[in-house]
Amino acid sequence: MNRLIKNYETETSNRKPPGRIRRARTPANSARVSELACGQDDDLGTRKFREIQRETGISRSTVRRIEKDDLKLKIFRRRLSDSDAKKWLHAY
Repeated sequence: MNRLIKNYETETSNRKPPGRIRRARTPANSARVSELACGQDDDLGTRKFREIQRETGISRSTVRRIEKDDLKLKIFRRRLSDSDAKKWLHAY
């Protein structure tokens, strides 16, 4: 019986954790995205996903996931007013 318990303890301690290893949403990458997304360098104080992607080398979807899930930031698009929309449509 002791041998059975001893084997069980050594087998469970040598096992790998389940699932894939996180490579993109690490604390270091979250800190980099937070610094770029919340920095006050820009006029509005925010940067676009593509700009952060270019500067960090992290994919745009991962940047989005970090901002939404890890940093709890709200993601939204600015809507055009009717006059701005008409100007935009007539320009093309």
